[in-house]
Amino acid sequence: MKLKPPPKLNLKPTFNYSIEVVEDTENHTTSDMGAIAMRSILDKTGIISFLVSGLYDPRDQNRITHSLAQLLIQCILMLAQGWGMLQSNRAKDDPAFKASCQTKRGGTVTDPDVQLASQPTMSRLLALLSTAKNYARLSKAILKLGLEHMWVRNGAQRQAVAILDADSMAVEAHGNQQGAKYNGHYNQNGFLPQIISNGETGDVLGARLRPGTDPETKGFPNFIVKIALKVKQLIADQVILRLDAGFNGEQTCAPLEENDIDYIMRVARNKRLNQMAAPYLHDCREDTVRYIELVYKADKWSHPRRVILVIRPRPQEIFDGSYFLVTSLDPSDFSGEEIAKLYRQRGKAELHQGEMKAACKFAFPSSPRKKSHYRGKALPVIEESVPVDDDEVGMENAVRLLLYM
Repeated sequence: MKLKPPPKLNLKPTFNYSIEVVEDTENHTTSDMGAIAMRSILDKTGIISFLVSGLYDPRDQNRITHSLAQLLIQCILMLAQGWGMLQSNRAKDDPAFKASCQTKRGGTVTDPDVQLASQPTMSRLLALLSTAKNYARLSKAILKLGLEHMWVRNGAQRQAVAILDADSMAVEAHGNQQGAKYNGHYNQNGFLPQIISNGETGDVLGARLRPGTDPETKGFPNFIVKIALKVKQLIADQVILRLDAGFNGEQTCAPLEENDIDYIMRVARNKRLNQMAAPYLHDCREDTVRYIELVYKADKWSHPRRVILVIRPRPQEIFDGSYFLVTSLDPSDFSGEEIAKLYRQRGKAELHQGEMKAACKFAFPSSPRKKSHYRGKALPVIEESVPVDDDEVGMENAVRLLLYM
């Protein structure tokens, strides 16, 4: 039997019909062909148009070479292709990458006189995005993409329940970055950005850069409540938030309860919880997992809350293994077993975070010195940047995190 040869790759990207991608096993003219596919996807999301329509651009549009749309496309494609945000000089000679970054159409996009934005221009883009209005627009763009993905994945219908995960992700820092601090748990100097995502699919809904030693709850309630309420408004009838033990203080639980956002969190062991659990831990003969309903009030909680004691048998040991979950979910709607099962699926979110770190290869530069003069003349104040987490991290690094997302 004679085998048929595989079909030839033939692709015409919609952002420029003059470009054609064909299979060629002998000649290799580019190592960045993926940029064309990435640009096509980027255009289909409409996210560049959404950004440009709401970003503040103080430049004189009659005196610029690169439009804001082109700069954003180049920036995002450079990150997606692994170049790094400011490596324009290394990427400028690749014809496929150069063509992918252009907003113009036609076959002239690879001509030698058509140039990518330079490294200084990309640095100025970061400064431009580091204003209050532009930072907020980037955050809205991330939420918009995440919500649209959730909507499409569910067949363009509202979900009964949406599961969100929030967690911190250690990112190592090198040099003298503002806000980078030594964290003994991770044994490294760096940041602890918080990421909120759809735990089942990994779609990112929000992110914020934080110093490396900030407690989990600092600034968190306002951050998550806005996102969760938007999910309830547009995507799902009920939102359940999964969190680790670092979040279970009154400053997190109370705002979530006030806004009708349900949660499941780990509770760290303490003397009182161990005493409550002790009567259930001595019978190691059972070979099934047990779920014990408890009512517990921590010293700093405003009222008692539902706690699930989850017991895992250890037949070869004196005591069973166990852990505690606190939840706002009603027992008539979710049993202890269902709550524990939901929380165990949090491992998916941690897997997505690992994939995110591998794909993004986060890099944050040393803190820049603020420029006050240009060619001997004082710079005009265009718009003041707003501090992120009390100005403990540089705005440009906070913007970088959103661009990675």
